[in-house]
Amino acid sequence: MVVLGKGLPILRRLIEPRVSPGFSPARTVTCLPPRATHMIVHLLKSKIHRARVTAASLNYEGSLTIAEDLMQSTGLLPYERILCGNLANGKRWETYAIPGRKGSGAIELNGAVARLGKKGDLLTIMSFTEMPAAAGRRWKPKVIVLGPENRVVDRRGT
Repeated sequence: MVVLGKGLPILRRLIEPRVSPGFSPARTVTCLPPRATHMIVHLLKSKIHRARVTAASLNYEGSLTIAEDLMQSTGLLPYERILCGNLANGKRWETYAIPGRKGSGAIELNGAVARLGKKGDLLTIMSFTEMPAAAGRRWKPKVIVLGPENRVVDRRGT
């Protein structure tokens, strides 16, 4: 039950009850969604596509090692949360990126994720950002596509 002037208990800030014009407050109450100007959306920030796994180390603490130049090309930060998809087996996982030696082409599965792929598998590595919906309409993620030896063969985005 909605009490006039109180809003919904959990969504009080998002949905405010409004009395429909011309009606008694006891009769009609409508709930309007938040304005689009306040909406935050989650969008792709960076993507490394077709990254070939160069090593896997089960006894490491965890994370995914990515050659530093590849991280810089897409704007990935050290220790940034990433989502990975293995094109060979369809498995997906979330971890964080750590920089590997610049120019090495390193893509290394560390810790438990070493069980989700093997040397030679192709990965898609993604990171996301949040922004107002209005800014999101103009947003372009940084995307690189890798070829042999994890060298960049295509770039897109800002």
